[in-house]
Amino acid sequence: MNTIGSWQNHAISLGLPPNTPVKKQIDEFIRRWDNFR
Repeated sequence: MNTIGSWQNHAISLGLPPNTPVKKQIDEFIRRWDNFR
């Protein structure tokens, strides 16, 4: 993950629209992590 980037950049890196709320981004990251393990 980019530690300097914005939440908009974080959303794009997850394949989400840039205006995705932070909570939804975190939920998506957790979902992917659960599928990865």
